[in-house]
Amino acid sequence: QIMADTRQRLPLRLSVMSSLLVLAVSTPRIPVAAAKGLSLSRKMSAWGRLMAGSSGSLRRSSVVGLRAATSKAVGASGGGGALEGKTAFVTGSTDGIGQHTARRLAAEGCKVVLHGRSQQRLDKAISEIRRTTNNPNIEGYLADFESLDEIRKLGETVRSDHPCINILINNAGVFNPKNRKTKDGYETTWQVNVMAPFLLTHALLPNLKKSPKGRVIIVSSISQSSSLDFDNLQQQKGYSAHNAYSISKLADAMIAYELADKLQGTGVTVNTLDPGTVNTKMLLEGYATDLLRCTWTEINGLL
Repeated sequence: QIMADTRQRLPLRLSVMSSLLVLAVSTPRIPVAAAKGLSLSRKMSAWGRLMAGSSGSLRRSSVVGLRAATSKAVGASGGGGALEGKTAFVTGSTDGIGQHTARRLAAEGCKVVLHGRSQQRLDKAISEIRRTTNNPNIEGYLADFESLDEIRKLGETVRSDHPCINILINNAGVFNPKNRKTKDGYETTWQVNVMAPFLLTHALLPNLKKSPKGRVIIVSSISQSSSLDFDNLQQQKGYSAHNAYSISKLADAMIAYELADKLQGTGVTVNTLDPGTVNTKMLLEGYATDLLRCTWTEINGLL
């Protein structure tokens, strides 16, 4: 019952979140030069203070270089939208945040490339997005990010099939309650959440550079860690699901910041965006145990 009530009460902000992501793909990055000479933590704090004082719609986002702006209403018709003629690739887009983002992009006229691990869920997502947006330009690719070979093959295939990519949204991610290694020998959260977006982004950079305004977005999290132990990236000092997830999101931010620096002058911008708390399967699976424990602690204190 607690979980059922929580499922109803958690802020279901998928619509707002997808609007923010669509806003991000059409918004330039704050010049990195403004933060030269600062440590990473101070850079993050500087961006956070800047964002907090600029736009309510983005106040809770951990954004690396996303210019503050107010989100406008997004149309719901397939065709004639603000992103007509552009191509967007969204990973992890068969459900949750990824699917809602893909649907919103499709509604704005984008040709949307989906990604998933299940052919059945991928086919269903393609069909639903085509039906709800009247946009026929939706396709998808299968790849399991627990395999580096599949990540590389996905990058090569998408690069070959879509010479110009305007938008890349690295959304796919995992939260593993138990410590597992991939067949490549890496801790699963690290490989899926960090290595996969890194490899895919680099594989598709030539295509993104062909766009006048290429956009790369890595979906971040409010759980992003504030520090990184380089001697414990693979959780070799003892596994914690929350630690594995939070450091993966900090690593994504560090990658985004460095890549944004390197891509200055190319027209390609790199951002991370925290959508806040969204009622997704991964959230409930990852935090269910902690939620029940905290709830019982509160109840027990009243007895």
